[in-house]
Amino acid sequence: MGNYQGGGYTIIPKTNQPELADPLVDLPQPVPPNGCDYSDQMLTDVTIPAGRVFCGNIDLDGNVVLSPGVHYFQNATVSIGSHVNLSGDEVTIFVDSESSIIQSAGKGGVRISAPTSGIYAGIAIFGSRTVTPSVPTVSLSGNKNYLIEGAIYLPHHRFRMRGTTDLKSTANSGWIVAWQFFYSGNSSVALDWYGATPPKGLGDLGIVLLR
Repeated sequence: MGNYQGGGYTIIPKTNQPELADPLVDLPQPVPPNGCDYSDQMLTDVTIPAGRVFCGNIDLDGNVVLSPGVHYFQNATVSIGSHVNLSGDEVTIFVDSESSIIQSAGKGGVRISAPTSGIYAGIAIFGSRTVTPSVPTVSLSGNKNYLIEGAIYLPHHRFRMRGTTDLKSTANSGWIVAWQFFYSGNSSVALDWYGATPPKGLGDLGIVLLR
């Protein structure tokens, strides 16, 4: 099913493919704790403990470190600043069906590695499965460097790359699962395999679109 537009593909996408079942449908969705720990605020040069809930308009800038564990974005619009350095080891970022992540233009970098054990082993970004009338977006833009060591799982989010963005997804699988995938400009995606065990339900490497 589906089609594609544009050019610049190293491997030509396959069209008119059969519909695929969600490969991670049996993995329980993270459940955010009640309430909001950060709401409508800017976070700069900070280390954020795991288990925190972000709500409303969240701006990240400077050096932001995510501690190991799950970080929850609920009804949030997250803006990542022009010169941010966002990092986190053993981290899963959960974005609910009303949340979008928008990267601004400019330099800086994002480096996230997924947990190596536990229920969300190998999952760096986990998007809600809840279907809503409007489809939220996770957008990587500008000329930042992105290193995501883990699967990007966005069953009901658009995944967008634009500008001179480079995304290297190495992790335990090198998988992107998304409702829709856009890229423009000189952006590029590299899916690498380094021998670790992929999340249960995923094979070696790939980009899968769900409907």
